[in-house]
Amino acid sequence: MSDRNIFRLWKEALVGGDLADLASGESMKLIPQVNDQGSFVFGSATKDMDVKVFLGGDGSYALFDSGAKALTLSGVSASLGAVTLTAALTPSGSGYVAGKAKVTEATDSRAVGVADFGALIQLSNASATTITLPVPGATNLGATVRVVCLTNAAHVVASANTIIGLTSIVGDTLTAAETDKIGQLVALESDGAKWVVTAMTGAWTMGVA
Repeated sequence: MSDRNIFRLWKEALVGGDLADLASGESMKLIPQVNDQGSFVFGSATKDMDVKVFLGGDGSYALFDSGAKALTLSGVSASLGAVTLTAALTPSGSGYVAGKAKVTEATDSRAVGVADFGALIQLSNASATTITLPVPGATNLGATVRVVCLTNAAHVVASANTIIGLTSIVGDTLTAAETDKIGQLVALESDGAKWVVTAMTGAWTMGVA
């Protein structure tokens, strides 16, 4: 069958809403004769349409909405190189205010994850808890974390032999050291090799294992 007839049948199927029956392992491919030539276009800038791709269920889809001029991801995540965007990240919408930092709470000792970067971590356990920073490297270069004590306990920020800034030594831990520790705040930023410390309020003691 000629290419023209195949295109005509495909067009008729699209208009009629017919199903394209692909067996297991089969795929429909559109390949140009010359690499990096041609394009696949939906609409014409004056006559446009929504494009919706379902990904495993009625509530899981990617929608290019022409009227709203928006891309909506519902029930799916988006990977941008080494960065993954999920429903937990809302760069727009009612839950987002430009310039407002995230706030997370640590009710027990735990490790700092990617979701904590740029956040204010509140230490709220009545007993001392330890927040462990990831090993500094290229994946967290420029990442910042702020830690604040909400209880009068000797909370600890830990990162093995990679904390620098309060003294000339390179340490493993920072411990809240004020008599009244509530409100003590420390900021840390990864330079790719160390966690550089800025003690914002209160006294923090550097520890070396």
